[in-house]
Amino acid sequence: MQFTNYQPFNMKKIIFICLCIVPAAFAQAQSVGINNDGSPPDGSAMLHIKSTSAGLLIPSMTDVQRLAIASPATGLLVYQTTAPAGFYYNNGTPATPNWLLLTTANNTWQTTGNASTTAGTNFLGTTDAVDVTLKTNNTERMRVKSAGQVIINGTTVKFSDDGLEGIGAGVTGALSSTIHYPINGFSSGAYSGVYGQNSGTGYGVSGENTSTGAGVMGSNSSTGTGVMGYSASTGTGVSGLSTSGNGVTGSTNSTTNSGIRGTNTNANGIGVVGLGNNMTTFNNTGSGAGVVAQGENFGLEAFASTASTAVANNKWAGYLDYLPGANSFAYIGGRYNGTDYAILSNGVKSTMVQDDQGRNRVMYCTESPEVLFQDMGTGQLVNGRAHISIDPVLARNITVTPDKPLKVFIQLEGECNGVYVTNKTTGGFDVIELHGGTSNTPFTYQLVANRANITDASGNVISNYSNTRFPVGPGRKESSVSLPVKECEATPRSYRGLPLGGGTAKDAN
Repeated sequence: MQFTNYQPFNMKKIIFICLCIVPAAFAQAQSVGINNDGSPPDGSAMLHIKSTSAGLLIPSMTDVQRLAIASPATGLLVYQTTAPAGFYYNNGTPATPNWLLLTTANNTWQTTGNASTTAGTNFLGTTDAVDVTLKTNNTERMRVKSAGQVIINGTTVKFSDDGLEGIGAGVTGALSSTIHYPINGFSSGAYSGVYGQNSGTGYGVSGENTSTGAGVMGSNSSTGTGVMGYSASTGTGVSGLSTSGNGVTGSTNSTTNSGIRGTNTNANGIGVVGLGNNMTTFNNTGSGAGVVAQGENFGLEAFASTASTAVANNKWAGYLDYLPGANSFAYIGGRYNGTDYAILSNGVKSTMVQDDQGRNRVMYCTESPEVLFQDMGTGQLVNGRAHISIDPVLARNITVTPDKPLKVFIQLEGECNGVYVTNKTTGGFDVIELHGGTSNTPFTYQLVANRANITDASGNVISNYSNTRFPVGPGRKESSVSLPVKECEATPRSYRGLPLGGGTAKDAN
């Protein structure tokens, strides 16, 4: 009841007003009713207000004013005028109030889903600095920290700069394969878009593919790294395992870079180690090497091939070069200008033997401007004549022609008139004593012949040997220094606060 422009009442006026109110308000069993039809109040209510033309208006205030109410009674109801506006009641105690907004289904998140929501206006979460948690079986499974980190199966982040952490023992995650990139990690700073860590015997990051795709793929469009592995101790930075395919494969379309590259920053380290025949250890000299290959049958196999089956020139299985040396390069296992070569080099060819003190002494090979085979043997004149048959294996691999004659050198080991050699063919030669002598003198011989060409079944020359003399050979291969990988720079970038560096290769055994 509201009064305006009031004047002081006298007692008669007060009594008159009270008599006017009595028909509209009744006190019955301590129940109070307020209406305009004279009906009694409901006995279950302390206050029963009844009207068909007006409502009940409770105190209105802002959220600041509501929160400033001292020791609000449990169940205290007010109407808040500031957003989010509505009826609020204290569901807590006067000492610890818990104000709740009375709402409808349109303003709640339903277990069967919501409709007509507005992104940015409707949300699931908090408006204060309190974490949001999700549970199953009354156990916390996910937590969104008030600072923005998302934790799966955990309550605290391991690294404060992580965006997402997944923690679990015996827990795997699966995402639909119908989308292109189920998980994306992005980073524009010095750290990782995706980081995985394992402190036991498992894996920090594991990828699996059951078809023709890739379990884990790394991509880089600039000077960074598509996939990088790091180990701060004696572990493995990157490991690949396959039961029947390739453990690790790399590919590039660059003339200055490589599909797979191994770098060791230790002065005596090894860049790449290859082990075959199910070997698990390798020999290490401690001097360092770019590549160490070890196996029970072959330590290293190198092949050169072309798309077609036809032979081609200037193709080699290997090339070795000590760059500071003037004549220290060698082509290995290849073909040049129609001739096949095992080793082609302008350095000396040699071997070593031990002296009486156990020191290695170098012996050098005799060189020739032609491709020659030689053999040695013994014979004896019988009545001044002897025929020497050439070993059939040697005979089928030499050529004897007027311009490529067989060269035979005889060393007599007794008295006679002297001898001469005649009837020289690939099958043998005759030794005849001069002046018709008839001695029976023994002798030794040495023969030298040009190597025969290698031909195919149709007689076409595959490798020319017999007609070569001082052929022009290849020169030293030109090379340039390629840029080092980013992880091998003099001042490597840090990773989780740990500098990127190489361990010692001597730890391999």
